[in-house]
Amino acid sequence: MAYIFPKRKLRDSDVLDPVEMNEDFVSAAELAASNLDQHNFSAGINPTVGAGAYWNFYYAKVLADPGFGSPPSYATPVPFDGFDVDEGPTNGVQISNVEAWTPLTDLTQTVTTSSSSLWLTAQLQYIWEGFDGTSPSYSGHRYSQETIPHVTGGSTVRQTNRQAIQAGVKFAFRVDGVIVPGTVTGDKNLTSRMTFPVKPTASKDAEGNSQTGPGEEYLIGVEALGPECLPVRLSTVHEVAPGTHTVEVVCLRVPVTTPQFEYVGGDPGGFGLTAVKTVSYPMSYDGTNRVWVMNRQLLVVDIPSYAGSSAVSTTTVPAFEAEDEFSAQSIGLERMQPVRDSLNDIDPGNAARASMTHFHLPSMIGSATQQVSIESPSTGPQTTSTTSQYPGWGDTAGSSTFDTSGGGTGWYLVKSVSGTDLKTSSFTITEDSALLILADVQLKTVRDLQWKTWSSGAFKRADYFGAFCIGYKLNGASELTRTETEAFVNSYNLAAFPGSSGLYGAGDADVNRANPDPQHIMEDVNVSLTTFLQFSSDGTKDFTPPTVFDHIGVYYSAIPSTFPGSAVWGPYDSTTQVSVQCANLIVLHLKKGS
Repeated sequence: MAYIFPKRKLRDSDVLDPVEMNEDFVSAAELAASNLDQHNFSAGINPTVGAGAYWNFYYAKVLADPGFGSPPSYATPVPFDGFDVDEGPTNGVQISNVEAWTPLTDLTQTVTTSSSSLWLTAQLQYIWEGFDGTSPSYSGHRYSQETIPHVTGGSTVRQTNRQAIQAGVKFAFRVDGVIVPGTVTGDKNLTSRMTFPVKPTASKDAEGNSQTGPGEEYLIGVEALGPECLPVRLSTVHEVAPGTHTVEVVCLRVPVTTPQFEYVGGDPGGFGLTAVKTVSYPMSYDGTNRVWVMNRQLLVVDIPSYAGSSAVSTTTVPAFEAEDEFSAQSIGLERMQPVRDSLNDIDPGNAARASMTHFHLPSMIGSATQQVSIESPSTGPQTTSTTSQYPGWGDTAGSSTFDTSGGGTGWYLVKSVSGTDLKTSSFTITEDSALLILADVQLKTVRDLQWKTWSSGAFKRADYFGAFCIGYKLNGASELTRTETEAFVNSYNLAAFPGSSGLYGAGDADVNRANPDPQHIMEDVNVSLTTFLQFSSDGTKDFTPPTVFDHIGVYYSAIPSTFPGSAVWGPYDSTTQVSVQCANLIVLHLKKGS
């Protein structure tokens, strides 16, 4: 604490002692020499904040068109090309099939810091190659290729409509060659299992087990991200020492196992059926089984824990020694006056490092900071939806297509059941600064309207997509979307274990599931969106202040299948519906200082 309490008052009759004399001014001189702290300043002094005092920004992004096309001529994303494994989508990066962390080199940031906290945020879109429509297997995805032996008067097999193999994708931050704990999108345990979200009613005895009770189906391959098409956001705060640091976003594919079905013999249920069980075998990826990282961003915010060194102020005064002359000049001009002058003319070097608190320093969170959310009503979870068709990648240069009806073509604004739009109010940016925009949308499901009720008994398909993005409107200008925020999710939760009610013919029992009814499993996944906007008066950034925003909002649309149905996949309908429930939008206004 920097309070100074005088020990005495000099009186005419006092005996002059050099130690006591030095105590009268040396403490004040030491305080002026770069040791002033929060106790020496009044609150609200409103000092000027230099650029980089609070944070420094390092940002990289890469745009990669997944190739969906535009209405009415949609295409499959990242088309499968098993004959030329060296080619891939423009700006796409393949995740190595070898179990080793591989950096996304075009996102790597090298930063030089003091003792700092690095706030790391990454946004990634990955897509599993192979939505080509040449077969229901989707080239490595292996839907409907796993079979259940079916013995009713003959040795036939039945295809199950479930995902047999997961994408097996992991992402993480790596700083200075070390994976940051807690940022890995998955489990270290490669043998992790979890129960299937739909509980069959069959007993374990019906599957050849001696144990009674309900039989549960276990999923494998749950140690990593499984969907074929999904956006991912990583975020963490990592402490670093002074020096130069390398920040990377790394990725890998884990080895997977594939389920197979084996006869266990007998007829435990007495239905004339042969019991089976599920077993797993290791599987390796071939050269045509590829997952690509498309749109991607990395933001590194360097937040100094202690300010960098500034000019040091020194107040040099000599100490009294025995036999030194005591006079008005020696005590006043040579000692007291330099200390007084220094304290009356404070410069940056007088203050100690890390000496100020929020009582003295101005906030650098600007007035544009906002948060908007939509939630289900108290009456229970409810969803909103759109069939608005995806207008195409980035639309056209300098323009975007929006749909206000929810059933046409263009981006449709996410809104609540009560009609509340997921968008900010108007705001103005008047100085050099940045906006970090984060949005999260709870996607309930992506599906063909023809399969909404399952009355047709059709399979759910994996090649229906929901598209999401962040958009904005400047005052007096057209509404636009940010291409780097475009994110896509496919209908990856396939139908679970259809029974015999007309799907395979009368009396065609499912020996492994004891005839449960057809189930529609919702995706129910969080869709993350991120973008970073910078404002600079020199015209070198995204915007030049002053900039007036009418709003920033979150939008979505639907992408139908690109090929008709088959006997395996069921009927085809071009009307795709995307349903959402809760959502949140955060805009952080980070001022840079001067």
